[in-house]
Amino acid sequence: MIGLYRAFLASRVARRVFALFVASALVPLGLMALLSMTYVRDTLIEQGQQRLAGNAKAYGTAVFGRLLDAADRIQHEGAWGAAPTGEGYSPQLFRSITFVPTSVRSIRLPGRASDIVLTGEEHASLDLGRPLLRLEASSDTDPAMALIVPLGPSESRRWAVAEIKGDYLWGDRTWWPLGVEFCVADETSRLPIYCPGVWPRDAVRRSAGEATRWAAESIAWNDAGTPMRSALWPQLLKAEFGAGDWLVVATQPEADLLKPAAAFRSMFVPAAAFALLVVIWLSLRLIRSTLAPLESLTQATRRVIAHDFDSRVETTRDDEFGELARAFNSMTGRIGQQFKTLNTMAEIDRAILSSRDVEHVVPTVLRHMCALIPANAVGVMLLDHDNRLLARASVVRPARPDDVTTVRGAITGDDYRKLRSATAGEWITAASQYPKLVKTVLAGDVGAAYAYPILWRETLCGVVAFGFAEAIPFTTEEQTQVQEAAARLGVAISSAWRDAQLYKQAHYDALTGLPNRLLLVDRLSQEIARCQRESTRCALLFIDLDHFKRVNDTQGHSSGDAVLVETARRLAQCVRAADTIARLGGDEFTITFTQLSNAGEVHRGVKEVLAALSQPFDIDGQQTYLGASIGIAVFPEDGKTAADLLKSADTAMYRAKASGRGQAMFFEERMNHEVRERVLLERELHAALDNDEFTLCYQPQMDLRTGRIVGAEALLRWRHPTRGLVSPSRFVPVAEESGLIEHIGRWVIRDVCRQSRAFQARGIALERLSANVSVRQLYKPDFAQHVQASMREFDIVPASLELEVTESLIADRVVEVRGALDELKALGVSIALDDFGTGFASLAYLMEFPVDVVKIDRTFVSGLPAGEHSLAIITAMIAMSHALGKKVVAEGVETDIQLTLLRNLGCDYVQGHLLSKPIPAEEFEQFMLVAGHRREVRATDDPMPSVLQPAADAGNVLRPFGRDIPDRRKWHRG
Repeated sequence: MIGLYRAFLASRVARRVFALFVASALVPLGLMALLSMTYVRDTLIEQGQQRLAGNAKAYGTAVFGRLLDAADRIQHEGAWGAAPTGEGYSPQLFRSITFVPTSVRSIRLPGRASDIVLTGEEHASLDLGRPLLRLEASSDTDPAMALIVPLGPSESRRWAVAEIKGDYLWGDRTWWPLGVEFCVADETSRLPIYCPGVWPRDAVRRSAGEATRWAAESIAWNDAGTPMRSALWPQLLKAEFGAGDWLVVATQPEADLLKPAAAFRSMFVPAAAFALLVVIWLSLRLIRSTLAPLESLTQATRRVIAHDFDSRVETTRDDEFGELARAFNSMTGRIGQQFKTLNTMAEIDRAILSSRDVEHVVPTVLRHMCALIPANAVGVMLLDHDNRLLARASVVRPARPDDVTTVRGAITGDDYRKLRSATAGEWITAASQYPKLVKTVLAGDVGAAYAYPILWRETLCGVVAFGFAEAIPFTTEEQTQVQEAAARLGVAISSAWRDAQLYKQAHYDALTGLPNRLLLVDRLSQEIARCQRESTRCALLFIDLDHFKRVNDTQGHSSGDAVLVETARRLAQCVRAADTIARLGGDEFTITFTQLSNAGEVHRGVKEVLAALSQPFDIDGQQTYLGASIGIAVFPEDGKTAADLLKSADTAMYRAKASGRGQAMFFEERMNHEVRERVLLERELHAALDNDEFTLCYQPQMDLRTGRIVGAEALLRWRHPTRGLVSPSRFVPVAEESGLIEHIGRWVIRDVCRQSRAFQARGIALERLSANVSVRQLYKPDFAQHVQASMREFDIVPASLELEVTESLIADRVVEVRGALDELKALGVSIALDDFGTGFASLAYLMEFPVDVVKIDRTFVSGLPAGEHSLAIITAMIAMSHALGKKVVAEGVETDIQLTLLRNLGCDYVQGHLLSKPIPAEEFEQFMLVAGHRREVRATDDPMPSVLQPAADAGNVLRPFGRDIPDRRKWHRG
């Protein structure tokens, strides 16, 4: 339709002519359609009503005939001596038949709750030998239809009372006319006796009363918005059966009556559409022959005014319109080419001015040159600014202007001289003696290329090449366009070279190639802004080489320069990609550490820098030891701007030199104390392993089903000779970062195995002892072998050892952790997932890892009983774990109410201060003795049973809330 409009109807005159023709055809067709459809509808409704009336009459007559047939059957079979009990009568007609004497006044049908009471008139009619039809409503689904027929002569007469089956009386619905529903109602009450379909209650009540006794009546009504048509037929029963007359209703949707109208529409609509199309065709032919050429010229003129020079007036006419169109096309073609050239050059100039980066300018220039010259491919080879024998070639094809192919490589000195001497363009082929990078444009459908040098102030910058299927000489206009494009590329390249050189001189150190103070301040300011947005921290290290002046004085400045270059190389190996190294001048360097979470990260970086610079420098075959002093400033504590951080770090560096050199100091004394404390703590951890200062405490675990202590968790403690008891929260992170946790963890596993053997030998009835395992231990390939060796050394059952892995620490190296846990599981060791619910993917780890026990973190248990969210979370955790076949341990149970709630929720085990704090092995043994979980070991007993069973004395079982444990407070020491 859009094409039709543009081709013929764009002119206002054309639109008016077309509208007049269409209107002259539409108005008569519309009136004809309206009158025809109205007549057809009325005719179909009238015919449909007549069919409904005939169906109603036929159905009523059929029902009446079945009643007569039923009465005749009863009389006929009774005359032939049917059994008095009713046997032998047609079962397909009657539900039941009974025989009663003529003296009765009330009759009860079998299976019905109410009696049929006969009036005097009905009794007299029966005495005259006439059958009687009675309809009795009941609580059943169908009303009782009783037919009473007198049998025999008057002196020995009796009555046969038959209940007629509804299936027989109303007939099979499959024989009804399609779409027609029948209902039968009492004419007096107008209530339905039989109606399997919809019942037009209100319409039947409003119908004429006596009129229906002589002829069928038609009614129109609605069923839930659906138009319906019905016909009523009175069926007279009084004369033959002494009963009230019935009203037969035949119903059919009005839409079914109007179905033949669709055939009429199917013929009328195509005929009308065809007539309309003939009118449209005739009008378009007239418009096309007279007005279309004029409108095409008008539209083309408007497009030229809008700078659309590619449009053409399409015409094959030989008259004045055709001549005018050809002249117009020739004029717009010449103007368009000139305008296109000007716009392309303007776009190239704009791209050069908007970007100083040649790599961004070249693709833009190539795309514009593809549009300027109809080549199969366009390529540009640019020489490197620092090394003219290195180059980069970019090629683009008009079919895919955004797909730029870039190739880097080298050219020879002869190639450079050849290109430099060729001041004018020349045609090249695959056999030409030209650099391969230039000939990258010769690919696919390109057999020859026109290469033109890019020069700027007699300096060769590169080559531009246009590829074609074969060599075709350029026109003068095309040659001018190539020269102008090459000249503009030369301007862009030389400008970019000059800017890159100036930027490098202004922002980078000439000796080491590192950022200078200017670039450092810029990057540091950007990092400070990012830290302010994300609420993170960064640190600045101010590094000064110790005794560097001695190198310059004794070995010369060239040796000093070599030391500075080597220092820059070593510092680059100590930082991450996001960190910045800068040289401020002389022997002063800086390092910016980004995205810090704690002082320990700075400490590790400082250690690496000090270690790197403490190595000897090899200068002219002589090894010289220098070292460095480092000052550290942290944002935002030591400064809010780059200048403040530089000043603070410089001050801290001089303080480090004054304190003896070869060390690092923080500008803030508190952070210096933290670092010194961390270093001291790491050193003392090494000594603690050698001096056996570590010990294990045990916290019991109770089985909520039996109330017995079935296990314990081994918790690491450090008894320092001068500090006393050191909290694990202080020394465990230091041990993790320093790697000592691996040695400490091996000691823990071995000591747990040893203590398990000792508990068994003393009769302590425990199913398992659990120990925490660091993820660093799981990373070690021989960890499973160490666990197996420890169990063998102390001859313990693998099932009695449980290893706990903290959920939040295994996300970094899932594959290694899974492999280690699979090896442990193969040994028979139980695996527990500690701190469940506090990690990143609890459900994923629960399904993925071979976990036997899930430990709910104390943060959820502490919310009981007041916290509704804690209760809901714990309920879900227990249900989810049990569904996956895992046992559940709740940590941090401190009140009796929490214990009761967890038992009711189905939790398997609990541990916490309600039972006992972590206590040493000796006190734990006494605790088990008081709790009744220790048995006497006789000389004949096996000291190492394979499975330890608790004592059989039920009186020693821990009762709810631990009330039978005397004086629990004495076990809470330590």
